[in-house]
Amino acid sequence: MERVSFYNRKGGIGKSTLAYNISFGLSKINKKVCLLDLDSQKDSTNFLGTFLNGESKDYVGFDELFDASKKVSIENCLIEVRTNLYVISNRDLRTMETILGKNIRAEKMFEEKINKLKELGFDYVLYDCSPSLISKINDSALCNSDSIVLPVQLQSAAIRASANVANYLAELYIDPSVIKCVIPNMKKSTKESTKNLELVYKIFDVNIVTEAVKDKTRYTEASKYGKSIFEYDKDVAKEFMETFRKVVNLIG
Repeated sequence: MERVSFYNRKGGIGKSTLAYNISFGLSKINKKVCLLDLDSQKDSTNFLGTFLNGESKDYVGFDELFDASKKVSIENCLIEVRTNLYVISNRDLRTMETILGKNIRAEKMFEEKINKLKELGFDYVLYDCSPSLISKINDSALCNSDSIVLPVQLQSAAIRASANVANYLAELYIDPSVIKCVIPNMKKSTKESTKNLELVYKIFDVNIVTEAVKDKTRYTEASKYGKSIFEYDKDVAKEFMETFRKVVNLIG
């Protein structure tokens, strides 16, 4: 089972949009996929239409697995949203942060929960991490990742800030080479955007940089209706396929 973090310390860069669309794409090539929503905004949960008609009161959040008073298992957390595609959402990540922050075995606790998904036959678990600068949840996810996908907004300041992710990984004693894929996102039809794309190629290894994802309203529209771009717009999906194929190739 491949464990993949979608991570950047900057918010508003389209991370959740990429995470849920790539999750959907993997499910369509006959991979059993779990998308684990570790952001309190629950964007990746909602973008797949999980709670399109209002949030259910019955679901079990991933955070509840860390509460000793809750007698639940990870099987209880799984929400099937499409064939081969499951979401695990969250309820109260603040409590989970507190629990992990007090435990020196936080990363091991996280790993023990995730390993159950392998026993259930999952091929991939994708973590949609939050943009929080300080987060024990993020740290635990990163420590339990085989690959990190780094979405980069095509703005010069955002690109340079993204380059600092490698330094943060080193602080966690994680080999920065675990960043297997960089996705230039929100490319506009402007000279500045093209120039910023060139900056991405200068800062990062060109071999791990995918095709740039264009800034199109169709992605936003698709998420609003709880659909993937593959379900919502075949023409835009065709463009996105170039990025998707390289991501799959890079993360294995």
